[in-house]
Amino acid sequence: MAPEVVKREPYGKPVDVWGCGVILFILLSGCLPFYGTKDRLFEAIIKGKYKMNPRQWSHISESAKDLVRRTLMLDPAERITVYEALNHPCLDWIHTSYTHTLSETACAKAQPGNTGCKTGGGEGRHPGRDASPSQGTPSGTRTPDP
Repeated sequence: MAPEVVKREPYGKPVDVWGCGVILFILLSGCLPFYGTKDRLFEAIIKGKYKMNPRQWSHISESAKDLVRRTLMLDPAERITVYEALNHPCLDWIHTSYTHTLSETACAKAQPGNTGCKTGGGEGRHPGRDASPSQGTPSGTRTPDP
């Protein structure tokens, strides 16, 4: 819950960025950024009191830490926007790993009778991630060659 929600102030899209920051914090460290009884939890959120314990964070890149910090800025006006977050250097690997955007590959424009996804012919597939079921395990994922 973002500080502005806890304080019952008007809020907008930045609360979603805060929520993503909390999730990112948990995914990277395995720990909650804010915890305690209800009152202590809300106090920690309102004050923005969280700690990146070196035991969990020492192996995390400075770029990833920066993204987390910027998503958990107290002031919604100072908090990173969704656009800025998606273009943060921490996520550069996404932009360089895939040469096509999702709209060009996985999803077609919705038309009557179209589920919105392309199938067959290899269109919209990501090499190494989407193999046909006959090429690997029953789930369709490839197993590495010995």
